[in-house]
Amino acid sequence: MVWSTKKSRITRFLHTHSREGRISNPEHDLSILAETPQVLNDLLELIKREDEKHFAEIVNLTRPSS
Repeated sequence: MVWSTKKSRITRFLHTHSREGRISNPEHDLSILAETPQVLNDLLELIKREDEKHFAEIVNLTRPSS
């Protein structure tokens, strides 16, 4: 998938699901939540591509502690 398409999907997802503390407005299709895993993968891939230091910090913060 082309980066512009991935960025558009991420933006659409965020606009749909980040309003006023609600998951969705009534006019939005809740089935878009099925895209969550792929959108998160795209977002992490974008962060890794654009800011490797930031990505490394995310990885370090999300590792299980021993």
